[in-house]
Amino acid sequence: MPITWTRLLSPFARCFRTFVSRPWLALLVCALVPVLARLALLPLSPVPDPSIHDEFSQLLLGDTLAHGRLTNPTPAMWRHFESIHIIQRPTYNSMYPPGQGAFLAFGQVVFHEPWAGVEVAIALMSAASYWMFTGWLPRTWALFGIGLLLAKLTLAGFWVDSYISAAVPAIGGALVLGALPQLRHKASVPVSIAFGSGAGILMNTRP
Repeated sequence: MPITWTRLLSPFARCFRTFVSRPWLALLVCALVPVLARLALLPLSPVPDPSIHDEFSQLLLGDTLAHGRLTNPTPAMWRHFESIHIIQRPTYNSMYPPGQGAFLAFGQVVFHEPWAGVEVAIALMSAASYWMFTGWLPRTWALFGIGLLLAKLTLAGFWVDSYISAAVPAIGGALVLGALPQLRHKASVPVSIAFGSGAGILMNTRP
């Protein structure tokens, strides 16, 4: 019986080892799996509608950036249109940093749907998280870790169905934490760029 199971599982083991040994393929799969899984659920769980104050503020920011503006003029009767997490003076805009809004703007411009920007952020977060895990763990355990992360965070709930998703700051955190172990051993330009990019993302997103 053990020999039979070994023969049955050996092709899968070889495929798994091949997959793990190709980091770019692993990164691509990690990025695509959560997005494709969520898109497959659209008939049952359609594109979410904003429902809380923060989401409307972020959507305003995304729409502002999508139209090529950094901010908007103060409405003539702004006192009658005050809203939570939105400033009216000196200009009309979201109170939040531009990180999340930039992804919503990307989704609005490229796909004509701000929520698509959330999915792009999820894809980048997944790939960046796998890269981070490989800096601290063997690749096999890194793949196991990203599997747990995707199963927990990327099929439903706040991370994929909210316009204030934490995926964007998670990208920054993963880039910083993934660069640290590599910079400790040997500094390189690509890893330094990843560290600086992650720090920049963190500075431009809400905590």
